[in-house]
Formats: sequence, structure tokens, C-alpha cells
Amino acid sequence: MSGADAEIFLQGQLSADVAAVKPECAGWASYNSPKGRMLAVIRVVRSADAIDLRMPRSLVEPVARRLRMFVLRSKVSLVLPDPAETDEHADARDRAELIEAGVPVVYPETQDRWVAQMANLDLIGGISFTKGCYTGQEVVARLHYLGNLKKRLFRVSGKGAVPAPGTAIRDSAGDGQAVGDIVDAVADAAGFTASAVLQVAAAESSSLVLDRSGDAALSRPQAYRYPDPVTP
Repeated sequence: MSGADAEIFLQGQLSADVAAVKPECAGWASYNSPKGRMLAVIRVVRSADAIDLRMPRSLVEPVARRLRMFVLRSKVSLVLPDPAETDEHADARDRAELIEAGVPVVYPETQDRWVAQMANLDLIGGISFTKGCYTGQEVVARLHYLGNLKKRLFRVSGKGAVPAPGTAIRDSAGDGQAVGDIVDAVADAAGFTASAVLQVAAAESSSLVLDRSGDAALSRPQAYRYPDPVTP
């Protein structure tokens, strides 16, 4: 995205303070629905003359289409990348690194499902509570100042096939209701490792299973430990 109004436009669309992202630096942000739930988690990368918005390839066109709905008279130019220039192997490495680091990702299957804090975006500097209004800001701010946050991002692992994003997680020792969802997962030597949004009350459970054929058992969830967030 480029143009005289690019920064101002994105300030009203994304959860992070885009104005604070310096040239040659990057930060995380969410793009939310009016209900305050994430439509994308975006890596915001700034150069001297443009602001790059990086996200899974499956979201590029729908997010661009939605952003264009709000451009109106703003002096903004939005250019999509050439799919031929992307690297699928790099995508796989990036997914594994994001799971390891505790950075959430949204896919088409999980759009409009989680408020940003549920996926720990506030812990990695991806939300500004001081910059002013943006789409979904009222819900995000209410949860921050008044709400009781009942879900967070955790790391889990398991054996068998890699679960798809959005796969429900149940506590087999509980009442059978879902207690969370897979955010992303990649294969490893033992089966798979994954990030998951889980009810905090279920995070100590050793009886979590994937809600699929065979009820594949999951490891006890591990809370992510982050350094102090550096808001760009």
C-alpha cells in the first residue's frame, strides 16, 4: 500500500499503531470485523515509500477487496503481489516459526472467530490502546478495560495427521463441549506441533483431544512466554 494517505487509512483499519512502525521495521496487527473479531493477522513492514501487509496467500485477495471498500476518496494505491513470486517452502518454514514464537495466524477457516487478545496479539505489541478508533476497536478496548479474558493462545502437540486450522478441541474428562480450536499446525518428527486458542480454565488439562475421528490426544498445553512487548 502506498500513497499520501496510506498511513492515515491504515490507522483506521488495523489494531496496531501504524504511524509508530519505522522504515525498515515491522510490527504485528489485526484486521478486524465490526464485531471485533480477527479477519487477518498482518505483519506490517514499512519501507521508505510503501507499507507492506503480509498475510497468508489465501487471505490476500479477500482482505484487499475489503480494504478497497473503505478507500473512498483517500489517496491510496493498493497493489497485490504476483503469486508466482511466492515460495511455498518458505510458507511452511514461516508457519513453524510462528507457532514456535507464539504468533497467531488467521486463515479463511478461522476468520471472524477470535478477538485479538484471545490469540495473544496484545502480548506481542499488536494492539494499540491509545491511538484512537479503528474497525472493531470498541470490542477490543472493552475486553481490555472491562472484560474477563477467558481464552488465550497456547502451544500443543500430538500424534497422527496434522489437524486443519479451526479443528475443535475437547476435554475428554469434561462435558464434551469444545474448549478451544487449532490456530495452526505443522508436521514434526513425533506427529505435529500446533498453536491453539483455549479456554484458560482448560489449560491445565491432560485430557484434551482433537474433535475428529479417533479423538486424537493432545499434550498438556504450554503457555507462551514472551519478552516485554515492543510496540512499534
